[in-house]
Amino acid sequence: MELQYFTVLVQRPDYVAFNYGLDTYLAHVQAHTPREAQTIAQNNVATIDRIEGGSDVDDPIKEEDYAVLLVVRGKHNDLKGE
Repeated sequence: MELQYFTVLVQRPDYVAFNYGLDTYLAHVQAHTPREAQTIAQNNVATIDRIEGGSDVDDPIKEEDYAVLLVVRGKHNDLKGE
């Protein structure tokens, strides 16, 4: 299967979010399948949050705590506010 672009919207977990429920991450990733795109996006945002916010050793940031809200084929941008 060929690599394709996917747009993935991920919600940050409550222990990372500045405003839980509204703190999301929109990613454009290349993957073979929607499931792979989801995993890549979760890994990317968790890595960003570890670097920017640090991680408590006793309660590390876990990729699976990032809820995937949307996966669509292609590159799509949020036009809110335009």
